[in-house]
Amino acid sequence: MLNSYHTEKLLGLQKVEVKNILENEESFEISIEQPRKTCI
Repeated sequence: MLNSYHTEKLLGLQKVEVKNILENEESFEISIEQPRKTCI
């Protein structure tokens, strides 16, 4: 499984949690979650 540092570098997103990875014949599908920020 991908660790958070590798995911941040790969996707360019911070504080991302990988939920699921599906592999097809031609591609990968990565499901992620990112915490919401509170509106001020």
